[in-house]
Amino acid sequence: YRRQRQMCKETANGVCPYETPTVTVKKRVINKTLKKAQRRLNKLGYNCGAPDGIMGSKTRKAIKRFQRKKHLKVTGKLNKATKRKLKLLS
Repeated sequence: YRRQRQMCKETANGVCPYETPTVTVKKRVINKTLKKAQRRLNKLGYNCGAPDGIMGSKTRKAIKRFQRKKHLKVTGKLNKATKRKLKLLS
């Protein structure tokens, strides 16, 4: 392995064929407020799937339907106005 590392240092382009490339995986952030919103949306009849705190396509569509029904700006995002209408903010 040391010999391979030494050979990598000597390569002209700086790319070592013996090393595994680093892969960045997009992380999904679990949001507690979003999870509460999902529960509320499901309870109100806007099917957004399992309340997992992750903004997926079902959640986005449910938020859009809710926003449209409540005459809010339709963004598909859980903004302040939407949170207020869902009674997540006082």
